[in-house]
Parts: sequence; C-alpha cells; structure tokens
Amino acid sequence: MALAAVMVVPAISAAWASPTGESSASVQTTASGSAVPPAVPPALPRPPVVDNHVYHHYPDLTTELQNLATSNPDTVKLTSIGKSVQGRELWQMEITDFNVPDGRKETVYIDGGHHGNEQLGMELAVQLIHEAVEGRLATPEILAKYHFFIVPMVNPDGNMMDQRQNANGVDLNRNYGFEWTDEQDHGSGPESEPESHANADNMRAVDAAYGIDLYLTGHTGTNVLIYSWAWTLDPAPDDELLAHIGATAHNLTGVTTGQTSVLLYIATGSSKDFGYGELGAPSFTYEVDNQQNRFGTYQTTIAERLSQEVNVCLLLINEVEFMRADLRPLAWSSYDSPSGPVVGVTIENRGWGTAQNATATLSFTNGGGGHVVQPTQTFSLNAENQTKLEFRVDSGGGTQNLSLAFDYHEMLVNNSTVNQSVFFGNVNVKGSGLAFLLQSGGGLLLVVVAVAAATVILEDRFGPGRLRAGLGKVARRARGLKGAAGKLRLRRAPPKADSP
Repeated sequence: MALAAVMVVPAISAAWASPTGESSASVQTTASGSAVPPAVPPALPRPPVVDNHVYHHYPDLTTELQNLATSNPDTVKLTSIGKSVQGRELWQMEITDFNVPDGRKETVYIDGGHHGNEQLGMELAVQLIHEAVEGRLATPEILAKYHFFIVPMVNPDGNMMDQRQNANGVDLNRNYGFEWTDEQDHGSGPESEPESHANADNMRAVDAAYGIDLYLTGHTGTNVLIYSWAWTLDPAPDDELLAHIGATAHNLTGVTTGQTSVLLYIATGSSKDFGYGELGAPSFTYEVDNQQNRFGTYQTTIAERLSQEVNVCLLLINEVEFMRADLRPLAWSSYDSPSGPVVGVTIENRGWGTAQNATATLSFTNGGGGHVVQPTQTFSLNAENQTKLEFRVDSGGGTQNLSLAFDYHEMLVNNSTVNQSVFFGNVNVKGSGLAFLLQSGGGLLLVVVAVAAATVILEDRFGPGRLRAGLGKVARRARGLKGAAGKLRLRRAPPKADSP
C-alpha cells in the first residue's frame, strides 16, 4: 500500500492546471485494484488548527478518504463509482472484514451530499465512515457481521459551487428513476444525470451481489428521520415496519420521525423511494438540521454537532436484522387427533415486518418412513407474533427425520427479498401416534437447538440459489429471540425545511 501511495506523486506537478483548480491526473489504483485519488493539496485548504471544525469540500475529502484507505488496507477499499458532470470522481468507501464471507453479513448502503450546499448531511456520511474505519463500528465482531458501502458526496460539483443542484442545474434527489416526474430541475429524464445514474446503478449492483438490508441517505433542512413514501401521500406497503424502525430512533433521542410526504411534502424521483420501491430495502433520509449554508463553527467540532444523529444511525445499523419478517419454528409437538397423528409447529415471526401469504412445507426426509398428508400450508403472520400450524402425518413408526421449509417475502413492497429457509428435526413414532418432536422444557432453548441443526438458504429476485445467510446469521437471530420489544409510533408536525 505504501508503494501505491508513492507511485501517484510524479503525477502531481503535471496535474495542477485544471480549470476547476483541482488535479486532472488520472485515477491511480492500489495493489488490490481499488481506485486511489492523486495525493494533491486541496483547492480549499482546511486550517490545521481548526481542522475538525470546518466542513469538507471535494479536494480535501478526496485526500482524507485516500489516507483512510491507505492506512487500513485490510478493511477498507476506496473506489470510484463514476464521474460528475465536470469530471470529478464519485468516491465510495467499502468497509468490512474482507476475510469473512459476505453471505453472513448485513449490507448497509449510506450516501450523502446529493445537494451540494447541504454540508452537514454530507458530513453525517463522513462521520459514519470514521465510525466504521476507526470508531464504534470498527470492531472485529462488527466488521465480520456488516458490509458497509458509503458514498459521502454524490454531488461534488454542487459542493464546489456551493449550490443545491449539480453542474447541469438538476436536483439529483428528484432525478432517480422510481416515480420520476418531468418538472423543473428534475432533469431531462429518469437518471439523466451522471451522478444519480452512477449512484443508482451502484446500488443496484450492490443489491444484486449482496442484498441491501438498510439504506441511509443524509440531507439537511430540519432535524427529522423520514421514510417512504415521498412521491405520494399514500402509505407505503411496509408503513408499519418503517414506522416501527423510526420509533426506535425516536425512543432513543426524541427525533421526529414519519412518512416524508406527510411530515414534509411530496418529492418525486428521490433516492429513498428508489431504495425502497425498486430495491426493496428499508430506506431512510436523515435531515440533520438547517445549517446547510454555514461554512463551519469554531465552537464545536463536526463530530460534536452530529453526535445525536450518529447515535441514531448506529442504533438503526445495530437493529438491521429485525428490519424484515423473520419466521422460525419456536416449539414442536406431536399428538393424536380425531383425523389421525398430527405434528404441530408453533411458528414465531421475530422480525418487525409482516410475513404475508407465507408457505410452510413439512416433509419426511429419510425415505419410506412416512409422509405428510397435506404437506403445505399458507398463512400470514404479523410482526413479533406467533401462530401454530398442524400437519396430519402417516408413518409406520420408529425414529423419523422431518424438514420444515418456509417460503415468504421478507417485506411487503414489490421486489423484496424472498426468504427460503429449511429446518430439520427428528421424530420418534410410537405405534400409530407420534411422540414429541424435539421436545424441550423451554421454547427458547428448543429453537436454538433446531436452528443449529438447520440449513438456511435465502434466495431473492436477482437469481435462484444465492446464499444470503448462513448458520452464523441464524444463530445470532436465535440468541436475540427475546429482544425487540414493541415501539411507539409517533408523528408530529415538523419545523420548516427546504430539503430532502
């Protein structure tokens, strides 16, 4: 990595003649292939004495990201996802433990700086980069569990010109393809601008490869945490889930939360609605405050100003595994009924999303030992609730093996991830009836045993058989079975704002 940093130095002197006052040198790469910007002095130097009080601009942010990537090669990759209208790189920090397989990780996509003059919204993304590289998210345990993709400055041209729109005069947060409308400063068409198109395509690629479990985007305007829909006053299909997530933030800090179009105003073509509506990811905009045009403060550091907002984001990141429907067998039993032997399975939805029209299929797996008379049942189960399904079986006796397969959408919005999970257990058949299946004195212990024996395969709309989670993720969820208490849903009138 040190060699890569040295290799870019000869390009500096020949690169300082750009009309923008920045380097025009070509992008360099590290030994691993990650893009690394030229190590040039920033066009707007940050005073060294008050360095952590002053807002970033594109050149010094570029240098800072380069330094972080060079200093942390095992957990950080710096790449460019595209270029702005004026040719500036759109930097992405990919942060995780690259030695741990991605199938066991929660994927979090974060961006900021859609509006060039909304400095603190961009700074929130920068603070989260620091948390993931050298702060509270940088522990080996967290980096083994999470995969972060952070694009801190989507609109570098607007940042350098201190204006909301990009260099073409387009509001990038009205230019995404989901529910785009042809209005003033929305662009000539969906994703007509290179910045919004690059960010949207990058989100699609990350979602196809890993599945985005949470999308956070930073803006300024007023201190609110808002969710879809923005394009219509109608509630989103997962309104209950999104409100529940927002309530966790409200309960921690008192931040106002609510649906964007209800709490603020209608906004079409937004990145948040794209993340939720097209990609099926829980998506939130954090409106930091209304200090979007202020260069900085010499009384508090940026980190101090954003301490509450960062804490809220860390809370949401910590709760990612609950932001979906999550079905699993809680207790198993077997008994005789008037129609014959029955296997009863108590199923719990430990997630915060509703499982609608889910199917559960019970099967004998050891061949010839028995069969399930009506193997598949369809049911729905609300968040943090339980239900019991009964399956009539026919068996010749002895110890038998059974599998229970679930198939359901983890969220209600179109294109949400499809969960296909299978759990295995043993059945002791006595005579014409069945003994207890995996019987235990306590349901919590029982489900942990069942999960540990399970093979869990999740596949989604982007291709069959893609492994999204292994036993490690399932076991983590089992350990948290008694968590996730009910949360308050709150909406109240917001203060004035001119974003997102």
